Amino acid sequence: GLDEGTLEPNVAARSFLVFGAQAGESAVTNAGNNLNGGPNVTAVTHVLGDAALQRFWSRYETALSYVGGAAFYSGNRFINDTQVHTLAFDSRVVWRTGALTFRDRASYMPEGSFGGGFTGAGGIVSGLGGLGGLGAGVGAGLGAGGGQLGFFGQGFLAGFGTIPLFTNLATLDLQEALSPRSAFTLAGGFHFIHFIKATGGLLIDSQQTTAQAGYNYRLSRRSQIGAVYGYQHFHFPIPGAGGFQVHILNLLYGYQLSGRLHLTLGAGPQFTEFNSITLGHTTRLSAMGRAALDYKFPRTRVTLSYLHFDSAGSGLFAGARTDLAHLDVMRPLSRRWDFWGDVGYNHSVRLQAVNFGVPAGSFQSGYVGARLSRVFSRSLQGFVSYQYTTLAFDRSVCVNSASCGRVAQRHVATIGIAWRSRPYRLD
Repeated sequence: GLDEGTLEPNVAARSFLVFGAQAGESAVTNAGNNLNGGPNVTAVTHVLGDAALQRFWSRYETALSYVGGAAFYSGNRFINDTQVHTLAFDSRVVWRTGALTFRDRASYMPEGSFGGGFTGAGGIVSGLGGLGGLGAGVGAGLGAGGGQLGFFGQGFLAGFGTIPLFTNLATLDLQEALSPRSAFTLAGGFHFIHFIKATGGLLIDSQQTTAQAGYNYRLSRRSQIGAVYGYQHFHFPIPGAGGFQVHILNLLYGYQLSGRLHLTLGAGPQFTEFNSITLGHTTRLSAMGRAALDYKFPRTRVTLSYLHFDSAGSGLFAGARTDLAHLDVMRPLSRRWDFWGDVGYNHSVRLQAVNFGVPAGSFQSGYVGARLSRVFSRSLQGFVSYQYTTLAFDRSVCVNSASCGRVAQRHVATIGIAWRSRPYRLD
């Protein structure tokens, strides 16, 4: 379901406040994230802090968290020191048969990058989530997971250069159980990307409005089926950039085995309607599909997801047909050591032939990351991590007269330490 948890109310009201801080030193190649960037290594120091507040009432929950920090570059006079800010708010009301949840995620990042950003500190930012909010899924039953947040606004899936950007994703969804076997969900959301600096039309702001309705029915203790209708409206606030809207219908099947394996498969038609100067009013029929696998070994958890859909284009195109895949592996090595690995791949093809965005027909981006952490005490841990990211266009692209190329690559190796306070009860 929405949060894959029970819908029973909390017995007693309680509030918690948690603080955290983290510092890391990174060795970064191509710190400017430039196309055809060289192998020069730059030392980058990250300093981050966060605070998280969570409040429980009898039938209500509210969570608020903030992460802020800065990156300091040594020996690279072409890159200014940068900062990062993320703010998350969650509020949920539950009753005997359902729940209503509002979520909002706002962030300021000095660059966009699939799998990271903030010169490789994206994992650090996401790792300082405080109490973790009220959940991460959006959708109905089978519709949750497997790239659902991609459908509501996937965020930034690629990037080059150091162009600051502001993003926000707000969602509201309603869950209601109709019977012990069936349930439905209604959900809506708004997402936007805004680049702080002018790029001469090379990078495009986007706005996305999304609605979704879903129904699922449990066939047996292990399997269920469902249907999801989704609507997306994409707007690009540049004269002549055009816009489009998408209608999708997915039929889904879910299977669960012994509490260890969760499999979701979905597919259906996708109708894309364009309204632009170049294409006029046209409609295209294509397919949308999704798949999600979550498998728990005795000591290892593996999650795999895939989503084929129409997206806002990551700021590089005014709309794109996107294939998005993720693989996560988590394994405790001992009582004090933990390992986490992450792989992501994105392939996007331009949907509109407008004279805005990167002058290319398609791009692909990917990353591979790993993190090894050791617990020193209840509140202190150290870590080492590595991440490789790449962005490749189908043709050479010129960002400016001094930067032309087809591929941007980056290696980031980090060592750091993180501190987490104990939860402070406020009542």
